[in-house]
Amino acid sequence: EAYDNFHITLKFLGEISVLKAEQIDNILKDLCRSKEPFNISFGDLGFFAGRNTIKVLWFGISEGVEQLESL
Repeated sequence: EAYDNFHITLKFLGEISVLKAEQIDNILKDLCRSKEPFNISFGDLGFFAGRNTIKVLWFGISEGVEQLESL
């Protein structure tokens, strides 16, 4: 599917162990239980280029910024 690798990066953690990833996953699940669902809207579009290819395609957020920041 086209959306299989679609995500929003709130904080890039780099290389972490499986145990640390599981701990973070549990903490985030607990935190998200107290948050109400919200909508986001995309704004600007850009990319990070590699040598001969586009490595990352990004969208800016124009609505829902405050809710994302609170996460």
